[in-house]
Amino acid sequence: MEPQANPAAAAAAAAAAAAAAAAAAHRHLFISAFIVTAQNGYGRDVDHALHLAHETWDEEQLFDAVKDLPHGALRQMDVVVYPRFCSEEERKTVVDPYGKKRTRLMCAAQAGDVPRLRWLLARGARLELKDWEGHNALWWACYAGRKETMRELLSRGAPLNPADGAPLHGASAGGQVEVVRELLSRGAQLELKDEKGRSALWWACDAGRVEMARELQAQGAAPVGNYYWDVAVDAMDGYGRTSLHTASEKGHLAVVRGLLARGAVVDAKSVGCWIPLHYASSYGHLEVVQELLARGAAVNAVTRGGWTPLHEASTCGHLEIVRELLARGAEVNAEILGGRTPLFVATNSRHPSVAKFLRAAGGREWKT
Repeated sequence: MEPQANPAAAAAAAAAAAAAAAAAAHRHLFISAFIVTAQNGYGRDVDHALHLAHETWDEEQLFDAVKDLPHGALRQMDVVVYPRFCSEEERKTVVDPYGKKRTRLMCAAQAGDVPRLRWLLARGARLELKDWEGHNALWWACYAGRKETMRELLSRGAPLNPADGAPLHGASAGGQVEVVRELLSRGAQLELKDEKGRSALWWACDAGRVEMARELQAQGAAPVGNYYWDVAVDAMDGYGRTSLHTASEKGHLAVVRGLLARGAVVDAKSVGCWIPLHYASSYGHLEVVQELLARGAAVNAVTRGGWTPLHEASTCGHLEIVRELLARGAEVNAEILGGRTPLFVATNSRHPSVAKFLRAAGGREWKT
């Protein structure tokens, strides 16, 4: 004999289901209203709405929730990437996607996840969106050397020579020689410059991509100001900085060695009498500091304000560089204007470990 249905229990279950559905619908409307409100320019409510949405729905539901909303709410949803929606490959290869305002499409492109890329595009993800650095999905695919992803995006209409964020620049910054060659074969403009006047060779130099820069030169790229592969190795920019200054600031050890091998002046002075060692010490590039010192850089060189490399390392809290400079003969109590020593600037900049080391080495806060 089959058990009798309990009408009361069934009614209670139906009521509970209806209440849950109503609550979900209410929450859906609440989040959607926040998105629309934010889209109309009322403050930063969209961040709160997105946070609630990501806590509540899966990725399919998120797209369904916003696809019919006015004012392009999908654009807002597309901008924010939460780690729990990233694939395992994306978690390995994409650094801080939320902080950089990268879209899901950018993350998939950089990770080389073509199936996910197609899934996102089918749901309206936009090719033209850029992160806070001005880079789109194609730029990131080229930067990471994802050739299949690059071809997919180009076949979907991603521009080959945009006014800003060119894929050739991304490949150059990433050191992706094969990608650069393919892009050039497809018609990418070698001398295309972005809105700040930066070419593919500039991006290669800025990232310290020695082989990439040589490849671009072999392809006919023109020199880029004072950057590394200029015709004159000691050519200066408007501030008197040479390529060695720039490479030392960026920490590109291979470039520093290459420039010195070509005869770059190790103690070349900028307008303010800064030498490359000042820059390497200030920006914390220990290996570059060691290389410059090994090539004869003046350990106690002073700027017009009296700053030595030791002052720079101390005020920036670079303890290992402080150790290296002192071991190479840096004056522990060198003074700048007002008699301030490296110990003074380390203390004033709140670097207790550096201050402790300088004090143990005989440093004084004021030279007497």
